[in-house]
Amino acid sequence: MHLTLRGHEGRIKAGYRTAARVATYALTPTDPATWSVSADLADVDTYWVTQAPLALEIVVGKQRWSWRHTSLTVADRTVTGTVRGRPERR
Repeated sequence: MHLTLRGHEGRIKAGYRTAARVATYALTPTDPATWSVSADLADVDTYWVTQAPLALEIVVGKQRWSWRHTSLTVADRTVTGTVRGRPERR
């Protein structure tokens, strides 16, 4: 079975600051603890997207899912990488 979670709202954060707004995203599980991430970005702050550690927060239905354990690469207005563990859900 192939699962891909797709959506159109989220943020990449450096601490409490928004480093970029996620316009669209796709997450695919690579193993039970890791998701592969690809996203198109809007409103990128070129300084804050270079400040590690970065967190990913996405909107899934009426919830916000966020991961603090990320390995993300931002290039222009796209991001690729992985997130690990269960997301915090609010």
